[in-house]
Amino acid sequence: MPAVSGRSPILQGIAGLPELRGYVGTSLKDAAQAVLRGPEPYADPILASWQFGLGRAVAFTSDATARWGTAWVTWDDFTRFWNQAVRWTMTEGGSDTIETRVTMEETAARVIVDARDDAGGFVNGLALSVSVVDPGLTARLIPLRQTAPGQYEATFVPAQEGAYLLAVNGGGSDGTTVTQTSGWVMSYSREYAAGRSESILPRIAAITGGGRLTDGLGSAFARTLTARGGAAPVFPLLLIAALLLLPIDIAVRRVLINRSDLARLAAALRARSRPAAEAATGRMAALMDARERARQSHRVRGRDALGSVDGKRVAHTCPQRRNPPCRIDHHRRAAPTQTRARSGSTPRASARRAQTRTCPYRGRFRREHRRTPAQAPPPAAHLTRESAAGFAIFSTLWNV
Repeated sequence: MPAVSGRSPILQGIAGLPELRGYVGTSLKDAAQAVLRGPEPYADPILASWQFGLGRAVAFTSDATARWGTAWVTWDDFTRFWNQAVRWTMTEGGSDTIETRVTMEETAARVIVDARDDAGGFVNGLALSVSVVDPGLTARLIPLRQTAPGQYEATFVPAQEGAYLLAVNGGGSDGTTVTQTSGWVMSYSREYAAGRSESILPRIAAITGGGRLTDGLGSAFARTLTARGGAAPVFPLLLIAALLLLPIDIAVRRVLINRSDLARLAAALRARSRPAAEAATGRMAALMDARERARQSHRVRGRDALGSVDGKRVAHTCPQRRNPPCRIDHHRRAAPTQTRARSGSTPRASARRAQTRTCPYRGRFRREHRRTPAQAPPPAAHLTRESAAGFAIFSTLWNV
């Protein structure tokens, strides 16, 4: 339910107000007057009026439809309320023969009324008074006295900042009536008013080496000031600029960048911009290729170690060369001169042991053959008899 917080012509003849379902929370300006407020504890303004100079404004923060103002739409005084609100914002009609203005002097406000007739002549001898309504809606009547031909004045002390309503009423001895309503706003304190200090201006002129213009406005454009110049060292700035531009100059004259360099740079940038999944897939493919190459290399080493030259099997038990250190007789079943038959052994086993002991390099070559492919030197893909013998000797020396 909105509460009345001040007297206003907008609420003239209205006894009660219906409830509102909502409003927009706002804050009241210093020079405005709150006519209706919301419930406590916030008491936000719902209806506010403001007179700025000769203009007036009204703000209603609720709704004039059935959304928030359902009870207001069906209210009997709904039309009257809005008619009075709109009428208050309009300039009231008055006499065209008078003009009212307000000037601030120190702490007092001076009301000046100029009265003229239709022909533009001064109207004298009027009995005029002005009714001043302050922002607190307190009215006081101040009589105007004539101070000059057709001019009437009165003074009052404004108690607070805000909008003041001035209503001039009166008439003459011939029965003429004069009325006019105007407004005046005291916005800020006196300390913000533009003033003139006769003591500070000469001091500023003395400190800065200036002068005081006493011959009128024309002396302000006289070319009487002495021109002064000064020098500032620019060598440090030029030195810094040279140091910054020297590497660029060397790079332009010495570094040659062609299209291939730009293409490689673009390829590197594209490679960096690839997603991590693609990079991981590339690494996995490289690992799989390396594994397959290692497997193929292991197979080739095993096949070369066994030896296959011109469709004949090469015996790695004894490397073949022109002057072999030993000779193996494959047709003999035993070597009585170098072996001694054991009891219980068969002739074939004795011959095999004799054949094994015939070549002192056979055991070493077998131990070398049991090495992993990574430890033994890789043999050639295709071996002749001479290369096979050389490979056997190299393997024996490697084992030693």
